[in-house]
Amino acid sequence: MITRDLGFFREFPHGDPEGPSLLECAEKGDAQIQCLIADYLEAGAMLASTAQRVFDVLSEENDDVGLLAIRTDGAWMWPADLPYYVRKYNISLPGDFIIHAKSLGWVAPDLSRADLLSIEEEMFPG
Repeated sequence: MITRDLGFFREFPHGDPEGPSLLECAEKGDAQIQCLIADYLEAGAMLASTAQRVFDVLSEENDDVGLLAIRTDGAWMWPADLPYYVRKYNISLPGDFIIHAKSLGWVAPDLSRADLLSIEEEMFPG
């Protein structure tokens, strides 16, 4: 099972330094499907979680967004704070992800323990 990264923006402490810019993606999403995307992302299976808190990197108030965690739908994986940014800042996401989520009726699939273990093995081989 090969998963693709989604939303590991370079501004995030937990992001990819070579990843896309959150600032450049802000307010560029499709407002008509913004809530559908955020709901889909929130419903993804929990792949990994920590006790570390993450905070809004675009807000001067540095609002607490939640726990540092990774969610997945089996095809994509993303930081658990991504739906917050989609809702609050209408972040644009790649078209192939949007097509994928729409093809599933905006309902993230339930993944088995075996599916999650397979993805974990892909992330941390050996």
